[in-house]
Amino acid sequence: MLGLEIILGGVLLIWCGLGLYSLWSTRGVEVLRPRAVSLPQSPKVSIILSARDEEETLPAALESLLELDYPVYEVILVDDDLTDRTGLIADEWAAVNSSWKSVVGGGVSWKGRRYKPGSAGE
Repeated sequence: MLGLEIILGGVLLIWCGLGLYSLWSTRGVEVLRPRAVSLPQSPKVSIILSARDEEETLPAALESLLELDYPVYEVILVDDDLTDRTGLIADEWAAVNSSWKSVVGGGVSWKGRRYKPGSAGE
């Protein structure tokens, strides 16, 4: 039994020695040190959100826009022929977020064309 322990101890010493040698020999290798990667600049995106009588659902939709992971975007909130507090909610959100705008839309025929020239997205 003593012979088996000696053999296992020798194997353990060899494995430890190989591990230490591999760590020592890879110092200075860039694979182990992550480099800063320069990503291309993201284009600015305009999100045009048309809302008509969405007083109940608009806050949740706007909350989800706050969770976007995209770096550069603007939100244009269009009050489209509203009859409830949708416009006030849009104005409140636009006042708090500098990259958001609240505008009055042109009714059912609007279809987003009217505010595309005023958007800053690429």
